[in-house]
Amino acid sequence: MIDWMRISDLKTEFGTDGFEEILAIFFEETEPAIERLSRGHSGDPAADLHFVRGSADNMGLSDLVAACRRGEAAVAAGAPPDISGVRHAFDGARRALLRMAA
Repeated sequence: MIDWMRISDLKTEFGTDGFEEILAIFFEETEPAIERLSRGHSGDPAADLHFVRGSADNMGLSDLVAACRRGEAAVAAGAPPDISGVRHAFDGARRALLRMAA
């Protein structure tokens, strides 16, 4: 789920061009962490999950935030995080945001 009110607020605050830049920066900065997690190459999964969660929270991407929180909790408990759930939420948010921006 995406908080479309947050997206609207960002568009209002930064304008359409500014929002598109924010969106591009979000993907540019979070995708490497998602890729590291997906490939099992993250030296610190909790840190990558925390970074993605914070970025997603700023964008209003509540499903991705929740998936990262679950992953962080799993890591804290000594269990493997559900990276496929994080990846699924990330990919879903990307598709929805890119459709909206088009």
